[in-house]
Amino acid sequence: MARVVVLYSTSGGGHLSAARALEEGLVRTGGGAVEVQLVDAVGRYSSRAVRMLPAMYSRVSRSPALWFAWYLLVAGPRRSRLVDAVTGRLCRRRSAALFTDHPADLYVSVHPALNGPVVAALRREGPAGARFATVVTDLVTMSPLWFCADADLCVVPTAGAARLALGSGMPAERLRTAPYPVAESYFGPDGGTSSRREARAVLGVADDARVVLVVGGAEGVGPIAQVVAALDAAATGLVVLAVCGRNRGLAARLAAGRWRNEVRVIGLAPDLVGLLRAADVVLTKAGPATLLEAAAVRVPTVVFHRLPGQEEGNVDHVVTAGAAVEAPTPKDAAAAAVRLLDEEAAAQRMRHAQTRLAAPGASAVVAGLLLGLVAPVAGPQVPQPVPLPLQRRRGVRRVRRLRGAAA
Repeated sequence: MARVVVLYSTSGGGHLSAARALEEGLVRTGGGAVEVQLVDAVGRYSSRAVRMLPAMYSRVSRSPALWFAWYLLVAGPRRSRLVDAVTGRLCRRRSAALFTDHPADLYVSVHPALNGPVVAALRREGPAGARFATVVTDLVTMSPLWFCADADLCVVPTAGAARLALGSGMPAERLRTAPYPVAESYFGPDGGTSSRREARAVLGVADDARVVLVVGGAEGVGPIAQVVAALDAAATGLVVLAVCGRNRGLAARLAAGRWRNEVRVIGLAPDLVGLLRAADVVLTKAGPATLLEAAAVRVPTVVFHRLPGQEEGNVDHVVTAGAAVEAPTPKDAAAAAVRLLDEEAAAQRMRHAQTRLAAPGASAVVAGLLLGLVAPVAGPQVPQPVPLPLQRRRGVRRVRRLRGAAA
């Protein structure tokens, strides 16, 4: 029995979503020979200062200027190594407790905060022979903290991410590309979730209603209130599902609003796949998990907000693929949503592009790579990435400049 521990953090919602998709893929791929545990490593096995990260993320992500300053703090490999060293000292005692509480053959991280410190602690005092792997849950632009040269394996979702990994010192022989892990439940009704009609029945929404889903991630980030107001002004006969996450102030403001359309305020969404299936269009910030989950469900997507630096490559990735459009203002976002509602041909073109972007079986592909570290596993395999010429994308070029300046 191979024991696998997947390490995540509650900062945002995408890391946990990826962790659950990996758990599903590991269990399916390994059959009865794999035991999987999900562990909040930042919340349970770090110092008091590091445990503040989820709360800091919630506050900082709502201010683009503060977020960009935080992003620049570790924009170069030298700075990221310094942060790793400081974090390792702060978390040394608690990291050791992780291995006592959760002994395993393989530790897999889907969050950058503790990769270096956990690998160092694992080599120093972890279970004999245990391996460590990172599954990067950003698409193209990301912090160098993701890339620990001492990890046994690093799995990245795009060629752009592979180039950044190599430039950050990740050895090529331990680097693999594989599709971003999305749970199979997002890929059609046969994946185990309801159809569009059934999803609407659960919500009490009419089959012929025009439903717009507005999402700002688990923290309710971005100008969600302004987007909802712009939608309300742009069209009538809409059902707007506004997901506010942990942002209670935003939820209260929307609930108190006086709207022409039906506006339903939702906190943390326990069933995002059901909301996506019920929607005709989704308006979202540029979180990678939501973008690819929307692509898996094939719901036309409008991006209304991006976090500077980290999420810029996400937008370029999906827009270039034709799987989403970006709107620079709430008014533009509302206009784009109404256009997709009114123009079925445009919506259908986007759905077709989304089928090429989101990969069914992605979690099984990644699971096969991970389990290959601890036991031979029959299953989908992917080749090593081949470094490609630099693609002239705004997000990639910008982060390369930032990393060069920080180094």
